[in-house]
Amino acid sequence: IKLESKLKSKLESKIEIFPLYLQVKCPKQNLGCLWQGELGTLEKHLDPVHGDCTADVPCKYDCGRKFPVGSLDDHYRTCDKRPYTCGHCLGFSSTYAEVTGVHCLTCPRYPIRCPNGCLAMIQRRNIQKHNSKCPLAVHCRYEFAGCTTKLGQSAMDQHLQENTAQHLGMVEEAYRRLTLACDRDADK
Repeated sequence: IKLESKLKSKLESKIEIFPLYLQVKCPKQNLGCLWQGELGTLEKHLDPVHGDCTADVPCKYDCGRKFPVGSLDDHYRTCDKRPYTCGHCLGFSSTYAEVTGVHCLTCPRYPIRCPNGCLAMIQRRNIQKHNSKCPLAVHCRYEFAGCTTKLGQSAMDQHLQENTAQHLGMVEEAYRRLTLACDRDADK
């Protein structure tokens, strides 16, 4: 009975192993993989990281591209449609392309160079605060009349164009005060 049991056990183990040597084709043959080999090596062949399957599989982020199974991980790390969160504000999540190509143009915490040319990197939301201290910013030419704006030269040109009416009002008020002061001095 012991011998019969040993033989039975040996036979069962060979039966379990036998299917692993069967020749099979890649289940992704319809996607272009021409591999064929033993059933026991199929799992290794299909491994997404170390496998050698050459079937073209579509990107899971729907970028429209197809890649061999073995190179999907490399693509996923660089795909423009992969999920991505803005590293500056941490409040905007979308695709990599959307965050880096569109959102960063308006992100208030995105660092930009000083528009005055002092080479400082400032969060977009802090540009006005920086302009008040920037060594390359200039005071508005209507400072004498009460304008407190201080900007870089290129931004100052725009400020002057957009605030002509306000500056005229400030000059009129300064003139009125000066006239009153001169009249008072003349009366003394």
